[in-house]
Amino acid sequence: MQNELMKNLPPNAWRKCLDETDWNFGLIEAKESNELPRCLEWELCRERAQAETGGTLPKSPLTDEPTKHEIWLGRFWRDKVRQLPDWWENGQKELICQLSQIPSTWIPHPDFPQLSYFKHREKEKWNRIQEDKPMDWLSVDMSWITAFKYKADEIHEAATTCPSPTVWAWKYTEIVPMTITWDCPDEEIQKAFSQWLKERRPDSIPEPPPLPTNKGGRGASLPQAKAKLKALAAWRLLQHYDGKWVRAHAHPGASYFLSVAGKLESQFSRKDAWDKAGDTVLKAMKRLVFTHFR
Repeated sequence: MQNELMKNLPPNAWRKCLDETDWNFGLIEAKESNELPRCLEWELCRERAQAETGGTLPKSPLTDEPTKHEIWLGRFWRDKVRQLPDWWENGQKELICQLSQIPSTWIPHPDFPQLSYFKHREKEKWNRIQEDKPMDWLSVDMSWITAFKYKADEIHEAATTCPSPTVWAWKYTEIVPMTITWDCPDEEIQKAFSQWLKERRPDSIPEPPPLPTNKGGRGASLPQAKAKLKALAAWRLLQHYDGKWVRAHAHPGASYFLSVAGKLESQFSRKDAWDKAGDTVLKAMKRLVFTHFR
């Protein structure tokens, strides 16, 4: 029997049109094999995006690629675009407004989700990828200007009332005074801050569970990426051929890419492998951890 995914295929973007770059990830391997984990992340997000939009690949509202700092600003101001600082330039405000229109599950890039990873990198002329420095520190950074511009009355009340009331910047973001002894090693400062968190975290806001991580470390390994990309290719071919695995396997070039090292006899020569492809993709999407694009 076919599994439920194959019997009840959801609306999908691949039924009417399936470009070779949408499924033949061997093209990436031949060009830049070290980019397979990035390709997997892009394509899994793309698969989820087309499913969430009823089987379409809508155009991104972004006109330019944002920096990591701008992406962080977009997340911070997502629900507060009407409160953007007056002194920001119009171009920066426009970018934040564009970022606020992007679903949180999307990759914030003008090429996403319309272009496949291969076409996206082709458009970039396969320029060398520069990994951005971590920008998580911005989530705790605040200037005195920003604090007093938006919370001057609350800060004045906190400074003149005993015991001092809390000052909330947003629903779950508190403004607190803190001293940092800069002549101490970073390790000691981090240790003190870790203890401070345990002492000062509000009882009404318990610590959320940790984010899922890949057992293999930072992102998927090359073998993991290859295996999941083959399952994704099979799943898209299945959707294109309305669940008919024999026709999907006969798609030009499919049997070669889905085989092991070009051997025609592979797991996808059997129906059970096609039955499992959709389950593998769904599990991969649920466990997806952003390591390259955010």
